[in-house]
Amino acid sequence: MRVLVSWIAFMIMLTGLTSLSAQTKRQYLQAAEVAYAQKNYHAALTYYKTVADAWPKETEIQFLTAEAARQYNSYLLAEKHYQLVIDQDAGQNYPLAAFHLAGIKENLAKYDEAIQLYKLYDSWRADKEHNCSAEIANCEYAKEAIANKVDVELVNIGINTEYSEFAPVKIGDTLYYSSLNFPLEQEGQESQILLSRLYETSNDEVGQLLRMQMVEGNRHIAHTAFDPEMTRMFYSICHNVNVSEYHCDLYYTEKTDLGWSPAKRLPDNINVPGYSSSQPAFAKLDNDQEVLFFASDAPAGKGKMDIWMVDLNEGSGFGTPRNVEAINTAEGDITPYFHGPSHTLYFSSEGHPNLGGYDIYSITLDQGNWGEVTAVPMPYNSSYNDIYFVTSDDGEYMYLASNRESGGAKYIDPELQACCNDIYRAIDKNPVMLVANAFNKLDKVALPGTRMSLYVMKDGQWELVESKVDPITNTQEFPLQRMHVYRIVGEKPGFQSDTLEFDTHDLTLKGPLVKDLFLTPDKLQLEVFTFDHANKKPLEGCTVELFDVSDPAKPVVVKRLENQKGNDFLFSVRPDRSYRVEAKHMGYIDTLATFTTYEIPESGIIRQDLYLRRMNLPDMAPLKVYFDNDIPGRRKFTKSTNVNYQETFAPYLSREAEYVQNYMDDLPPAQKEALREKMTEFFKDSISVGMRRLEFFCQSLLNDLKQGDKVTVTLEGYCSPRAASRYNKLLGFRRAVSIRNYMMEYQDGVFVPYVKDKQLIFQDISFGEDRASEGVSDKLDDERLSIYSVEAANERRAEILKVVVDKP
Repeated sequence: MRVLVSWIAFMIMLTGLTSLSAQTKRQYLQAAEVAYAQKNYHAALTYYKTVADAWPKETEIQFLTAEAARQYNSYLLAEKHYQLVIDQDAGQNYPLAAFHLAGIKENLAKYDEAIQLYKLYDSWRADKEHNCSAEIANCEYAKEAIANKVDVELVNIGINTEYSEFAPVKIGDTLYYSSLNFPLEQEGQESQILLSRLYETSNDEVGQLLRMQMVEGNRHIAHTAFDPEMTRMFYSICHNVNVSEYHCDLYYTEKTDLGWSPAKRLPDNINVPGYSSSQPAFAKLDNDQEVLFFASDAPAGKGKMDIWMVDLNEGSGFGTPRNVEAINTAEGDITPYFHGPSHTLYFSSEGHPNLGGYDIYSITLDQGNWGEVTAVPMPYNSSYNDIYFVTSDDGEYMYLASNRESGGAKYIDPELQACCNDIYRAIDKNPVMLVANAFNKLDKVALPGTRMSLYVMKDGQWELVESKVDPITNTQEFPLQRMHVYRIVGEKPGFQSDTLEFDTHDLTLKGPLVKDLFLTPDKLQLEVFTFDHANKKPLEGCTVELFDVSDPAKPVVVKRLENQKGNDFLFSVRPDRSYRVEAKHMGYIDTLATFTTYEIPESGIIRQDLYLRRMNLPDMAPLKVYFDNDIPGRRKFTKSTNVNYQETFAPYLSREAEYVQNYMDDLPPAQKEALREKMTEFFKDSISVGMRRLEFFCQSLLNDLKQGDKVTVTLEGYCSPRAASRYNKLLGFRRAVSIRNYMMEYQDGVFVPYVKDKQLIFQDISFGEDRASEGVSDKLDDERLSIYSVEAANERRAEILKVVVDKP
């Protein structure tokens, strides 16, 4: 607020600095101290700056000038004078200069400089048990936030003056706002003291004073909030506690046939005597409960100003205020606004991680439960104070107030470079793009020729924005506006349409926003469900494979599906065909069923329930695991090894890319892709699956042993024919032994006692290369075929060949 400059300050401007005397200096400092104590930071800064400019080497004066500039939000002057203190004092008497200058650097978005100053302050501070790690982390957060800036422009609108405009609320075409530019008339003269008043405009230009039966006089009127029917208006009436601080109470007025009723003060449980309450925001929650949000420093809060909410009852009654604990901090939390369609509360805070000063945040309310506090992105937030965020239900407008210097803001005091609050309107420079894709729900294949229609919610009705169809592609793009609710519909002959509803309430959206539509064919669907045969409960984690067996001699794989989180599978099938469906699950016996589509149910849906039986230990054999070339015990002529199979598994798996590359080496391009797929499938379905089966076998074996069963496990080792037969015989033994080592070390040796008691018996056999398939290369100079081929890799294995279980 602008105040009358004293005679001393007036003389300063007339005479300049050269005529200052020691006596005048004392007068200025005394006047500055009085002004500062009264929190009249404008006057204090005027006095201190005059002395500081005349005596630049007096560090104390520079520090006091910087302090007043900081309190008056004169960031550039504060930056200048704090830096002079640091240069002259180096932390000897004024270590806080580094801390406060770091905060000013944050306000100016100079985050790297702020970090260095916080570190400098830590080196100077006497209290070594504490540090500025939180402040440094906040600067790092701010730097990251800059990278996530959205493409929105904030326009300084025409209502703004050199004074403060704030608290915008738009109802229909009318913008209501508060402005601190109303002169107080005293004894027939216009005073330099300014009061805030409510204004209205329909064109974002300087508005007209809102004339209502409010309590006025020498008090401020600010902060409008209307109910949707415009039958009630809530607002603040405030008076100055000192030049910089206000005490506010909440009032409301009701619309009658004769106009607005006289002002009514809200009850004392809201306007707690001795405390300040202001900044009302009307809301209607999911349960149609009307609520008033407001800011107050009333007792039982978390810190300075907190956000509170109170139910509005029928008959103009009020409930008991409750603190919105999910958002409040030990610092200031202010300017609430509730966006009904998204159930989102917007507010400003200086207590959450921020870019500097107050930042704007959002939090959603779902069934009475608050979500997580989220900062809105730049440029809505800046390194300055960003407050009073509001938006219409349909997102046609978004406003906020800020004291940022960009965008045409005016200085309230050009001499002291202090900027006021201005109201800004957000304009989307590049709308978020929707990318809509259409697929067949059954097989996830793209559906070109799908008509995509985009609708937007307007006044409670869906309004068509645009409709597109392209016979070539299954993708369409649409520009979207922020803060709207949309519906995208996909339609195609022969398919059931699909619809998705979504919104653009998340202000962090950059796009493209991808939405996939899945259209279901009108007929011929196969639904498969898997169950445990023993308990008839759904069996999750199965793999189901569908085969077309219309030609029994040439079965064709139609599709293979996995479902780790459910037991349902959906396939597309063709009429007049024969099919076989097979289900597999680790530790269960494969199960299959056959059916035809010569007769189709009216629903077009065929259902198959598959019941899988759990394996017994003997059913799990043969169980195969695989080894890298000449592993374990490379070039050793011994039957024994201390290597555990687990130790060989991961290194082998990591060589997949090397195996693929060498297997395809020097081959024509037409053959390479087939070999790549073949080798990739071997690593996935043989090596990886083999390890999982071995783990499952050990779990099942332990269960049987605990029940008293006696178990004999026969282990076999195999080799490719690359090395000499005698060496391969020994290598085969080592591979079998490595499986036994894995089992003996399983779960910290859980099987050891059973082996000692001869309840578990191992038998090791090596076939070496004796049973290797014919045609597997044994040529040492042909590594591609003798080492890296799938055929050679299949021979390098060990097996649990047979399991015999004797019941007690």
